[in-house]
Amino acid sequence: MNKIKIIPFEMIHLKAIDLREYEANLGFLKNLDEDYFKQMELQNNAHTILLDGVILACWGYNFMWKGVCELWTIPSKYIEENGQVYAKVTKQQFRKFEKIYNFHRIQMTTLADKAHIRWMKFLEFKREGILHKYSEHGDNFIMWARAI
Repeated sequence: MNKIKIIPFEMIHLKAIDLREYEANLGFLKNLDEDYFKQMELQNNAHTILLDGVILACWGYNFMWKGVCELWTIPSKYIEENGQVYAKVTKQQFRKFEKIYNFHRIQMTTLADKAHIRWMKFLEFKREGILHKYSEHGDNFIMWARAI
């Protein structure tokens, strides 16, 4: 049986996570923006999801203004084989904090691929638009939002 644990995010988790190849090649993760992630740690706006003691993903949110936040997630290479578990846990966690903070809008950008589209639809986000050549590698991303 898989044991899920959600713990407060710490910078050390980013150094310990086994990244997927795509994320491992992103400049901001290679050259870790420690100030940004340290803020997430200090503000308690981020969490780490463990599955049987292994980091499945780190995720958090930035408050943009009252009632609105933007989510981020850094998945490990174990996401693909544990996609259903990850989707279920993130959906529960996102619903929990949208009630706590009384958000009326939550948004997120993701890579424009089948896996991300399926995940965001499961989370009941609506596609708002394509961000053409958005990444440092020229990949297209999608802006998603959930208006509550």
